[in-house]
Amino acid sequence: MQSALLEKEEVISSLTSMTGRKWRVRNYDDRFVQMLKQDHGVEPLVAQILAARGIPAGKIAGYLNPKLRAFLPDPFSFKDMDKAVARLALAIQNKEKIALFGDYDVDGATSTALMARFLRYFGLEPTIHIPDRLLEGYGPNIPAFQKLIDDKHTLIITLDCGVVAFEPLKFAAANNTDVLVIDHHMASPELPPAVAIVNPNRLDETAGHGYMAAVGVTFMTLVAACQELRKGDMATPDLLEWLDLVALGTICDVVPLVDLNRAFAAQGLKIMGQRKNHGIKALADVIGMDQMPNAYHAGFMIGPRINAGGRIASSSLGVHLLCSACEHETLKIAQELDQHNRDRQTIEKQSVEEAHGMVLRQMEKFSHMIVLSSRDWHPGVIGLIAARMKEQYQRPTCIIALDGKGKGKASGRSINGIDLGALVIKARLESIIHEGGGHAMAAGFSIAEDNIETLHDFFQSELLREFGPSLPPQEIMIDGIITPYAVQLPVVKQLQLLEPFGQGNPSPRLLLSPVRLHRVDIVKEKHLRLTISDLSGQQRLSVMLFSQANTALHQELCRISPQQKIAVLGSLKLNAWQGREEAQFIADDIALLGGN
Repeated sequence: MQSALLEKEEVISSLTSMTGRKWRVRNYDDRFVQMLKQDHGVEPLVAQILAARGIPAGKIAGYLNPKLRAFLPDPFSFKDMDKAVARLALAIQNKEKIALFGDYDVDGATSTALMARFLRYFGLEPTIHIPDRLLEGYGPNIPAFQKLIDDKHTLIITLDCGVVAFEPLKFAAANNTDVLVIDHHMASPELPPAVAIVNPNRLDETAGHGYMAAVGVTFMTLVAACQELRKGDMATPDLLEWLDLVALGTICDVVPLVDLNRAFAAQGLKIMGQRKNHGIKALADVIGMDQMPNAYHAGFMIGPRINAGGRIASSSLGVHLLCSACEHETLKIAQELDQHNRDRQTIEKQSVEEAHGMVLRQMEKFSHMIVLSSRDWHPGVIGLIAARMKEQYQRPTCIIALDGKGKGKASGRSINGIDLGALVIKARLESIIHEGGGHAMAAGFSIAEDNIETLHDFFQSELLREFGPSLPPQEIMIDGIITPYAVQLPVVKQLQLLEPFGQGNPSPRLLLSPVRLHRVDIVKEKHLRLTISDLSGQQRLSVMLFSQANTALHQELCRISPQQKIAVLGSLKLNAWQGREEAQFIADDIALLGGN
């Protein structure tokens, strides 16, 4: 490792990349690094990353081995939890007819599947309703509630939705039907009428767990429910058996993988690896995933396929996949979802290209916020378009699919430092939009087509007032600087100690520096393979740069002389294929260094 890891004195503190992004090397305390190596037995690169990320000494053990018991709070510290579990226990004891009303994304599907499995343990068969994205939109609606009430359901539980569903919940209350809301989206100062609203993002909440996904909140509700039911000497299920659902929903909802969420993800991925959930197993088999799952597999392979049903097909496919105990049924659903995901990718690609063109034609308009609308965009992919635009232009983005009747459904994604959910709540309070909500990094809402320009102006003025003429620069923080000698399997294995990776705990950003570029090749028509070396030219290495073929960056790279020193930003990955493993460096960006 001596030749693979550079000392801090050799590091350039900050650089501007060839794509205009600002890189900044995280600072760290050398004495803390030495303490980590001695007390925890970690290798130098891992110790440096832990120190650079500011993990306190008292939390290192829990970070490296996040056990659920160490992070699980008292579930009754959440507002309304006592009311929620008292009503849920009563429904179980009386064998009431219960309906579950979930969201159509992975967090909603896993929350609903978790609650359904819990109720089935007690011999109940809940009715599951996942709203149709096109016909019903997000969250509870009166026609759906009307049907559930007509079918004699005495309790409706909303999962990953409901905290801003004022009219449907008023309708349920007027019809003597109880509602429990289990949600995590930003709440308004006023709450809708319900027996209980368990949501760590209520404005009056003090438990301090606003970073949780809805599936985590659902799990905490079931922990409390088990405690309540055991008071009456009722047997309860082993909730740890369902942590795979909690991990999947937590990872896919892109909430911070810190503290309790990190424990959910780490322990839940272990359960997922046991392949006990027939639906997850079937999906893994269909896509050829045969290794121990990690956060990447959950977030980028399994999650998008579960989402695909709600995006462009039947909204309930995902939850039925996760609930079913029939291997034949789950295989059929998994194959269907895989095909829907392929179709979704085609639709998304066409829509993203159109959105790029719209931004480039009026770039000066979008100094702080991008708001785009089209009658040609499928409502099921607007969140994906927003994510692509946000990444490309480093601005919060809202994408609106118009229905041709003067109405639009929107999905938004934000950047670090800008709370999009709060902005959407403000716009709703100003009556610019309706039926809107979300959290810091993502939001959704409905809007009249005539109000779209007003909304854009409102967002622009709010951000201009807060940040001035330009948004704060989005810095890329670098965890460590390595040489080509570090790109080897033992080093990748060491970095796996820091998993699971995700929002709040990203895969370590590393800098290969200083190196020289010798060759640029196109791979599969759209990717680049860079051949680099150390300054002596003796240690050569192939580095992948995805989706950059025939771009401006590609052209600039082809003009770099082999004598020019460069730095390559990226991450070390384990490439597993047909039983073989190798270390691979995946590049994100390039910067030129001074001197030759």
